[in-house]
Amino acid sequence: YTVTYYENETQAQNGTDNTEIINPTAYQNTTETQTIWVRVENNMHGCYAKSSFTIQSFKNGIANQPDNLFNCLSGTTPSTFDLTINSPVVLGAQDPATFNISYFETQAEANLGNNAAAIQDPANYVAQNNNQTIFVRIENNNNQECYSSTTFSIQTTLISIGEISDKVECDSQNTGHAIFDLNDNDPEALNNQNPANYSVTYYTSQTGADNGPGDPDQITNVEN
Repeated sequence: YTVTYYENETQAQNGTDNTEIINPTAYQNTTETQTIWVRVENNMHGCYAKSSFTIQSFKNGIANQPDNLFNCLSGTTPSTFDLTINSPVVLGAQDPATFNISYFETQAEANLGNNAAAIQDPANYVAQNNNQTIFVRIENNNNQECYSSTTFSIQTTLISIGEISDKVECDSQNTGHAIFDLNDNDPEALNNQNPANYSVTYYTSQTGADNGPGDPDQITNVEN
């Protein structure tokens, strides 16, 4: 018997040479869903039978590179991240109705794509350490075996401010004013943190301190 494959029924019916699929072991479909016709022919008598089957391809999806996420942590409150911020980044211009995005703690889990192993609440994920890799899987909703994956990191910076003692100076001019060098407070503020990794700034209001450098309430002449 000889088995040959064709792109349409007429070709399979006629069995004409050079109309069959030349390389059936590496055939590239012409449409996402396509009918293939198969002809089985008796080599001695020319008797044959034909049938058909469907081949279908599904897009893996492109896992666009997500952004690394950063968080500052003071005290003992857990460092929480919203991983879903990266969902539209990973998806890019692809159809959200076609693909599903999930997050995992290991590459092996991302490869398996088991929903039970996925991070169950990615919008409120508690980091397991200060520099952690998160694995993202984008898969076709119609065929979960068709997927791509990528990674990004979530990084937590620990920061604290020490207890700062009040400062006093003598008012030699009796004007109600004195000169203070606020930088004298830097060591107390740093609380043994490496000064090469942190900057200390001073403000005249809580709002200014919350807003950070550049706020109108920032004191720029800290030595006078």
